[in-house]
Amino acid sequence: MILSVALALLALPILAWLVDLIAGFLRDSTPPTLHANGGFPATGQPFIARESGTELVGTIGNRTAVANNAQITEAVSYGVYDAFMSALCGKNATAKVDAKLYLDGRLIAVAA
Repeated sequence: MILSVALALLALPILAWLVDLIAGFLRDSTPPTLHANGGFPATGQPFIARESGTELVGTIGNRTAVANNAQITEAVSYGVYDAFMSALCGKNATAKVDAKLYLDGRLIAVAA
């Protein structure tokens, strides 16, 4: 009985210290930032991703980066277009491309 009372009395300062530590962290910590529009969270800064739909989290130049759905779509579209044009033109962006439109086996339009 005396041992349990002694242990309880010893535990009170530890419990108070732990409560103070948690309260100090909550009081002094910066709340997480939201990045629904994409962006770069500050180093060491907590942040929330996916709060507003599809997002990717990664690094760009050793910085944490958040890309939202519109930015992902734009980047993929640009990459596909650039790869297509490189393959089509052999890296020559000024190459002439002739497009022919056929309907039922008949040539109906030509774009040069």
